[in-house]
Amino acid sequence: MSRSTTAPSGFRGVFALGGAALPLHAFPARLPAALCPVGTLMLINTRDGIGAAGAVASALWLGQAIGGPVIGRAADRRGHRPVLLVACGANALALFALVAAVLGGLPRPALLALAAAAGLTVPQVGPLGWSCCSP
Repeated sequence: MSRSTTAPSGFRGVFALGGAALPLHAFPARLPAALCPVGTLMLINTRDGIGAAGAVASALWLGQAIGGPVIGRAADRRGHRPVLLVACGANALALFALVAAVLGGLPRPALLALAAAAGLTVPQVGPLGWSCCSP
């Protein structure tokens, strides 16, 4: 009887590849992509109401949907680590500018543009994160 040499599948395969600490790192790394649009929605709702909040959060979500494949393609061409690092820095700046614009009372078109920029630069931690950080 011969033993199969295929890699384990499912969760065992993930833990075999990434180690037991992978969920401890992956969960907080993915939180910004999920919670940033919700936080934007709540922040703007308190100032301008749900209509404006929905529009700005939609711009952020749309930016994420458009920016994800662009960042993925750039990572395939230039490497995961440099693209992920640039995306992290650009996203931090865009989010800072968005929050400052909301607190500063800028008009809705400015908020929409900044939200789209923040969405376009969301780091794609899921597909890129582990491969650029593993030894």
